[in-house]
Amino acid sequence: MSGVVTVAVLYLTLVPQPLPPPDVEIPFADKLVHGLMFAAIAVIYAVDWARHSHRRFVTIKESLTISLISIVFGGVVEFLQWAMNVGRSGDVMDFIADGIGVVIVWLAFLPTRFIQGQNEASGDIKNA
Repeated sequence: MSGVVTVAVLYLTLVPQPLPPPDVEIPFADKLVHGLMFAAIAVIYAVDWARHSHRRFVTIKESLTISLISIVFGGVVEFLQWAMNVGRSGDVMDFIADGIGVVIVWLAFLPTRFIQGQNEASGDIKNA
C-alpha cells in the first residue's frame, strides 16, 4: 500500500499541473493539502510497517523512524520540484507544512500508545 501512495504523492507533487485549478481560492489550501498528504503518508507507512512485522502496532521508536522518513520524503519532494525545473518550484513553507502534518499525526497517536498499554519491546498489547 505504501508503494502505491508514494507513487501517487510523487505524481501529485512533481507533475506540473496534475489537477485542474480549483474554482474557489481558499487561503493556505496548498499548505493544508501538503500537511494532510504527508500525515496520510506517515499513517500508511506505519500500517505497512506493522503488517510487515506481523503486529497490530508500531513501537514508539518505529513511529519516530517512520515520522523521520516521512519528513525527509517531503524534503526530497521539495528538492526535486526545485531541481527538475518543469513548472514546479520547491517551497520551504510546503516542506514545513509536510513536517507539521507528520508531527500532528505522531502526537495524536502517541497518547494511544500509553492508553493501549503498548509493550515497546515486543509490539504486543498488554492485557489490562
